[in-house]
Amino acid sequence: MLEYRVRFQSEDQCFSHEGPLEFGRDAHGSCERRVILDPSVSRDQLRVEELPNDRVRLVNLSQRVSIQLATGETIGAGATHVAPLPVKLAVGKARVEIITMRDESSARLATIAMPIRPAAGSDTSMALRRLGEAPTPEQLTRWMEAVISVQRAAASSAEFYEQTATAVVDLVGLDIGLVLLLQDGEWAVVGQHTSREGDDPRFSRSILRKVVSERRTFFGTAGEANVLSTLGAMDVVVASPILNEKDEVAGAVYGSRVPGSGSGASEIRPLEAQLVQLLAAAVGSGMARVAREADAARSRVQFEQFFSSELARELERDPGLLEGKEREVTILFADLNGFSRMSERLKPGEVCALVVDVMDVLSRCVLDEKGVVVDYIGDAILAMWNAPAPQPDHAVRACRAALAMRAGLPTAFDKWRERVQMPLGVTIGIGTGPVQVGNIGSRRRFKYGALGHTVNLASRIQGATKQMGAPVLLAGTTADQVRDTLVTRRLCKVRFVGIDGVVDVYELHGDSATEDWLARRECYEKALDHFETKRWSDACRTIYPLLQENQGHYDFPALTLAARAVECLKAAPPNFDPVLTLQMK
Repeated sequence: MLEYRVRFQSEDQCFSHEGPLEFGRDAHGSCERRVILDPSVSRDQLRVEELPNDRVRLVNLSQRVSIQLATGETIGAGATHVAPLPVKLAVGKARVEIITMRDESSARLATIAMPIRPAAGSDTSMALRRLGEAPTPEQLTRWMEAVISVQRAAASSAEFYEQTATAVVDLVGLDIGLVLLLQDGEWAVVGQHTSREGDDPRFSRSILRKVVSERRTFFGTAGEANVLSTLGAMDVVVASPILNEKDEVAGAVYGSRVPGSGSGASEIRPLEAQLVQLLAAAVGSGMARVAREADAARSRVQFEQFFSSELARELERDPGLLEGKEREVTILFADLNGFSRMSERLKPGEVCALVVDVMDVLSRCVLDEKGVVVDYIGDAILAMWNAPAPQPDHAVRACRAALAMRAGLPTAFDKWRERVQMPLGVTIGIGTGPVQVGNIGSRRRFKYGALGHTVNLASRIQGATKQMGAPVLLAGTTADQVRDTLVTRRLCKVRFVGIDGVVDVYELHGDSATEDWLARRECYEKALDHFETKRWSDACRTIYPLLQENQGHYDFPALTLAARAVECLKAAPPNFDPVLTLQMK
């Protein structure tokens, strides 16, 4: 036998158990199950099996959530681990400690069986009316088991409500048990059970109105004509409110005794009404739990559209990560080339389908590098790294996402190539710097993103790709952070319209480069240095070898630099400015 200690949300549970035991958010498992109401825990999370020699087998039942041991080891999704006792581990936010119970200790301990359902054909009658004034401890235990079973059931299933209605009849000894929900101001029966076939599951709207208006449990006989006038002459009823998370009446648990049923009771006693009230509270608790799980699931789905699955789980655990703050981030703008002309050849529906196909690929490139998809702007995508969670290598991740976009676009475009008979490309601008991250939408519509100079700069850099003849351009602040990992080339200093100051702009080449490319980069950057220091003839002589190679496939930045150097030789500008000014946004 093993002893367990489970700590969750400042509450401790200690219990002993013999045999396999499971943990998860779902109440149903292949063996005895302990429920942990934590959205970060899978429905089926952990099974513990006792082994000889004070060891346990720990089986991770989840297909996505890992389990952390206090020793630092991790039990991956679907994995099995054998550990010596005692064991301490983390299941979501819950902390579980497992120790062995020695024979001499267990001799001083007692345990009780906790059946979830009685055996078929057994006498399950627990009606309060058969117990006299004081129920026995065994009966109290059975009632609590029934209430806990109702609370642990899934509130979205018919079984949950039927189980509650059955408890009203079997526990309290009433003839009719109902669970009703308020839907658009009308009462809907979602669960019902009767002690005899043919009994009419009627209910009084008068007493239900009283329950709603005063938010209390009411019980009584037909003598209270002002409340129970719609019932049969001798009916006795009880109705208790089901409260939602806003403490509003969402429904009611309702029971009644029917004249001539043979129950032998002509009233509902306070203890019976209290048990109905306890069942109603269990229903409300179960509905609230399912609502929270549904909200968490919806949030996860929404998060995973824009965040990686790992980050989505972090946001579930700590929504405070989305609060506004100033951070250094890396921003990526990517825009499709030739899309406007291409869309003229397609129907509107086809244009949308093409954008979806392409954005799926570009978004996956962002998420694979653990970035955040901030927005889609027509045929462009905006992404961000280092927020909301810190990423020390955020600039490198953004650059690798850009390279993946360039590599993956042809495949995404394959099925459209024959249809449009035009090429489709993508140009990308990347910048790194401080921004304000948080809600950049409105109070009515939340949108997580960034605002600041760095965002505007990345957009301008992306717009400069066509003029500078390079598909992926970086700000100098980004290049400084990736130069030890990725291959870049400094193209020139640029002044952008609407942006104060001068920016060093780099071309992103890739993860590696050939010796020939590195030699040509050295030649280009040497010529650029000559140009910026007014040695224009040296710049022309240095850059000229790059123009002799690859006839018909010239290096566009080299052509631009050569043309600027030749123009300076011709005009000899007295107020020479080496900065390239780009007027287009």
